Amino acid sequence: MTLAERTNGPPSSVPLANAGDNEKKVKKNRHYSLSAKDFLNARNLYKLSTKEGAKQYHIHRYLGTFVLLHYIYRIAYRFSSGWKDPYDGEEGSGIVLVTTLLHMALSGTSLFFHIPNKRNRASPMIWPEFRWHSILFAYRSFVAMLIVWGCDRFGVSHQHMGIKALRLILVWTTLYVADFVTNHYKKVALLLKDDSTM
Repeated sequence: MTLAERTNGPPSSVPLANAGDNEKKVKKNRHYSLSAKDFLNARNLYKLSTKEGAKQYHIHRYLGTFVLLHYIYRIAYRFSSGWKDPYDGEEGSGIVLVTTLLHMALSGTSLFFHIPNKRNRASPMIWPEFRWHSILFAYRSFVAMLIVWGCDRFGVSHQHMGIKALRLILVWTTLYVADFVTNHYKKVALLLKDDSTM
């Protein structure tokens, strides 16, 4: 039995005359779902190694490995130290800046990859609007972290009116650009009415 059959059930038997219409309805209403069994299947590990990104020296792969190890380190440190932050007292340090920038780079280098132009509800794949929204909202958090880093580095209060205004501008700018992205993809007819992430 295929994954599609496990997810959506066996194909229904319909008269040949209506087979095309039925297939369109199935595709429109089908939502792809992955079970834990599929996700943890060791036979899928080969999919992590692709030729895509080779022109950029697989930088996305190496950044992804670093970010994953960084998460593991921070989580392990918290559990082993009674929930203490590994950078406690060093929020304005160089290491915090470098790790934040590397996390930002991982999100940005996702633009190296070729993805389908339109959303495919039958497969768990990202599409252009979703990718831009993912980058935008990730960068909103990263820029907010850099603002806090700058405050700690240069001794500026987080409660300073200018800092509060900057954070407000950051939030509204992100929302505006996200709307712009959605409207752009609707305009070029690569996004259907019900396919938006917004």
